[in-house]
Amino acid sequence: MDEVLTQSYEMLGLMPDASLREVEQAYNNLRALYGEESLATYSLLDYADRQEKLDSLQAAYEKILSEKLVKREEPVREEAEPIVCKLEPVEVSADPHETPG
Repeated sequence: MDEVLTQSYEMLGLMPDASLREVEQAYNNLRALYGEESLATYSLLDYADRQEKLDSLQAAYEKILSEKLVKREEPVREEAEPIVCKLEPVEVSADPHETPG
């Protein structure tokens, strides 16, 4: 695992084996903690510091998501088999009220 990815997990307080749900939950919790409406960090950080932290959290979240989504991708098949459909002719009546029979 590369260093940026390791730091991303650390920033969100997660282990590398965290599920996508855990990643999303940690990200949302931290975003709420450092958001403008958070009383917990309002007096500790100015706007620029909070924004820098939120930007770092966003970058970490995106890095982890991209790594996890790449792992989920299925291998591309060499050659797909064609789909064959056999169509049979159908008689169509000019009268829309006529029932087939």
